[in-house]
Amino acid sequence: MPLYHGNSLAVDSVYDQIMDAYSNIIMTQEQKAQYRTMRKNMRGRWTGGGFGLSGAIAGAATAGMLNAASGIGHGIFNAIGNIGSSWEAKEKKRKLYENPDTVGRLLQALSDDAFNILLANTDCGSERFGIEYKPRYEEESERANAILGNLEKLQVEGSKFKEMMGELFELDPYNIRFYRLALSRFGDEKKELQSMAGFFGCGRELNAYKNQLLEDMALKPESEDLAGYQKLLEELKPKAQYYGIDEASSPVFKKVQDNYNRLETEARIFEATTYSSIQEAEAAKAEKQELEHIFSGISLTEKKSIWEGLLQLRDYPVERYPKKSYLEEVERALKNEIINSVDSLDKASILKAQEELSEAGFQEISVEKEIGDLEEKLKNFDTNFRTVDGVLYSSDEEARAAREELKYCEDTLNAVDIDDEASISSAMEKLRSHSFQYIHVNEYLEKIEQVLEALQVEMLPEKIERFLERRDFSGAWQFLRTVEVPEDAREKEKKLLNQNAKRMLSEELKQAEEYKDTGMGNTLLGAVLIVVIGIFLTAIFPLAFPIAVIISILGIIGNLGRAKERKEWKKAFDLISELKRIGYTF
Repeated sequence: MPLYHGNSLAVDSVYDQIMDAYSNIIMTQEQKAQYRTMRKNMRGRWTGGGFGLSGAIAGAATAGMLNAASGIGHGIFNAIGNIGSSWEAKEKKRKLYENPDTVGRLLQALSDDAFNILLANTDCGSERFGIEYKPRYEEESERANAILGNLEKLQVEGSKFKEMMGELFELDPYNIRFYRLALSRFGDEKKELQSMAGFFGCGRELNAYKNQLLEDMALKPESEDLAGYQKLLEELKPKAQYYGIDEASSPVFKKVQDNYNRLETEARIFEATTYSSIQEAEAAKAEKQELEHIFSGISLTEKKSIWEGLLQLRDYPVERYPKKSYLEEVERALKNEIINSVDSLDKASILKAQEELSEAGFQEISVEKEIGDLEEKLKNFDTNFRTVDGVLYSSDEEARAAREELKYCEDTLNAVDIDDEASISSAMEKLRSHSFQYIHVNEYLEKIEQVLEALQVEMLPEKIERFLERRDFSGAWQFLRTVEVPEDAREKEKKLLNQNAKRMLSEELKQAEEYKDTGMGNTLLGAVLIVVIGIFLTAIFPLAFPIAVIISILGIIGNLGRAKERKEWKKAFDLISELKRIGYTF
C-alpha cells in the first residue's frame, strides 16, 4: 500500500531500533545474533504489551516466543541478572531513556501512523462505501506542484526562492516534494524541517529520503580498503549533520561503520595477534622485519657468526613482536656447535666446551644434559681414552697404537671407489699385507668383500653382454661357472644367458636340425629300402626293380649335390652340440 509509506507501522520500526540499542547493553554478541534471528522470524506477531523493554524481552521468552532450544531465553535472563546489574549497563540504560531522540522518534512514528490511518479510513470510505470526500485544496495542490516543478528545474535564488517556498507551504504543506526541495537547499541540522514534515504526515518519507541520499553516497567508496571506508565516513558525517540524521540510528552509517570496523580489526591483526591499534601492528611488523634481517645474517654452522648474531638478537629491543623463537634457534645452533667441536680424547677440548656453555648464558634453552655429559666425560676420561673400538687397553700407549691402526683401516675404506672392482681389490690387498697388532682386520675385510660381491652381482649382466657381443657363447658360460657370486645370482644369469643364446642362434639351431635329417647314412638306408621294395614288386610289375634302382641312384646323387650346404649345416650342428655339452639347454 504505497499510499501509506509501507505495509507496517512506523512505530514498529522505531521500537525495533530502540530494542536493538537496549539489547546491545544487556546481551552478549551470541545472544544478540540469536535475538535478531528470533525477531526477524517473529516480526509482526508479538508486542511488548506494556511490560517495558526488559519486560517485553522476558515476557516474550516466558510466552515461548524465544525458543528454549536455542538457549537464548536463559541467556537473556542471565544477561539481565548479571550484566544488567552492573554500573556501566545502568548508565547506558539511563542515557538511552533520557535521550530526547528516543521519545522524539517514537512520537514522530506515532504521528506518521495516525496520519496514515486517516488516509486509510478515507480510502476505505471511498472505495467500500462510496463516500465522496471533497479535497480541501485540489486547486491549491495542483498550483503547488506546478511551482515545485519550476523550482526543481530553474535556478531560483535568494529572497525570491524563499518567497516562493513560503507560498508553496501555504498552498500544500502535505506535499513531500516541498520538504525534499527545502532539504536540498537549506539542510536540516536542527531537525526543524523533520518536525514540520512530521506534523503534516511527511516525516517518515522525509527521513527515508534523507537516508536514501546517504545510501547513494555510500554505494561506491573510493576503494574497498580501510582508507576508502575511512574517507567515506569522513564525507558522510558532515552530510548527516547537514541533513539532520542521527548517526546512531542510521542503517547506512551502521553498514559503513561495520565495514570500517571489520577492515580496521583485520589491519590490527598480525600473525594471529590482535594489537590495540594499527600503529601497534605496523610496529610489530617492523620489529619482525629487523629480527629476520639479523637472523638471515647468521651462519648457523659457524661458531663466530652464531655468537655475534646471538648478541645482536639479545641487544635488539622489542616491545610488540616476540623474539623468543629466534633466540631459541640460534642458542640451539650454538649449543650444537660447541658440543660437536668436542674431542672426547682431549681433556682440554672438554674443559673448553664446559667454559663456552657457561659463558653463553643460555636463556631460552636448557643445556643441563650437555653439561652433565661433559662432566661424565671428564670423570671417565682415562677409561674412555684407553677404549678403542669397544676394547679397553691396559695402557695409553697401546690405545694410541690401536687408534692408529683403526685410522689406517678407516682411511683405506674411505679411499675405495665402490664402483671400481680394481679399487676394491686393491684395498683388500692393502689391508691383508699390513701388519696389525691390535685391530681385528678381518671385520674390515669382510665389509670390503661384501661391497665387492655386491658390485660383481651388479656388473654381471654387463660382463655377460660383452661375451654375447663377440658371440662367445662358450666363454660366457665358462665365466658364469667360475665367477664368485651367490648361487642364486648365478642361476638367474644362466637362465637369461640360455634365453639370449637361443634367440641369437635361432638360424644355427634350424641348420643343425637340417643336418641331422639329411645325413648320407639316412640317404643310403632309404635307397636300400627302395631297392628291396622294388624286388618284391617285380613279380607283379616287372619294371618295379629298375625304377627302384633309378630312384635310389637319384637320391644319392641329390644328396651329394647338397654337399656345400651340408658342410655349413655341419658347422652349426657341431656348435650346438658343443654348447649343449657344456650346459646350454636348447
